[in-house]
Amino acid sequence: MECGLYHPQNEEIIILTYNNNWEKKIKYVEKRYSSFMDSYVVFCYEIDLIEKGPIKLYLDDERVIDTIIQEAINNNYIDLSNYYPQDAMDSII
Repeated sequence: MECGLYHPQNEEIIILTYNNNWEKKIKYVEKRYSSFMDSYVVFCYEIDLIEKGPIKLYLDDERVIDTIIQEAINNNYIDLSNYYPQDAMDSII
């Protein structure tokens, strides 16, 4: 997938979660390349908090990044437990 903005096909919200422990409502996702991290990043823009900045998902494997975006587009759902061994948001929420 190319870098850019991606919206769900049905124009509904995307649910971002980690093993159903918490839930964030995402309006759209964006794929970018981070030269700082030397990898691709998925930016998740929350519906109510777009002005606060996105949630950033860093992974070294671009194929996994593309899978996350496809999951958001097609299923309106991203479960981060499928991609990360620990819940990094647990300490933030």
